[in-house]
Amino acid sequence: MAWFEDLTPCSDPGEGGRPVLAVGWIDHLHPYPRGHVSRRFVMRLVELLEDPWQPRRSLGWHACGLCRFTEGPRTFELEEGPRVKLGTSNLFVPADDRLYIAPSMMVHSVDAHGYAPPEEFVKAVLVCPPMRSPAYLAALRDVAPPWLLEAGPLPRMSAGARLRARSRRTRQLIGSRR
Repeated sequence: MAWFEDLTPCSDPGEGGRPVLAVGWIDHLHPYPRGHVSRRFVMRLVELLEDPWQPRRSLGWHACGLCRFTEGPRTFELEEGPRVKLGTSNLFVPADDRLYIAPSMMVHSVDAHGYAPPEEFVKAVLVCPPMRSPAYLAALRDVAPPWLLEAGPLPRMSAGARLRARSRRTRQLIGSRR
């Protein structure tokens, strides 16, 4: 997983846009803030990660940069919450005048490694409208750089359609090497 210092821009804002601020992109090579976070924050983070808005799909799984031998878990589940996939998505959290991006693996980092995200991010998560709701999409439109919104979410594909698309890409890649 890539490393970014918390609250630093992790993207070029482009013309007239604002940068997207990184939160939770930690690894074993860089010190990271540790501390207590509330269970309410973790539960809300899990709710948002259940089906996060994504402008693009992930092309693979990203391991935990702190787990030495296991590369971290593939899922996270609280007894009274949904089970969420880890390492395959990013969470976009709009706030008053900014947009944060956090990897889904961040909830594992909070739970297992004591990572403490910045307080402003914690507050933004706690007041974030429900994912994909009209209020969420309006908040996103207010703060997202144009390139992010222009990418638009890709349509959801069935497992069969994904397999067919992957087969076509593989044939194209193999054919292009000849």
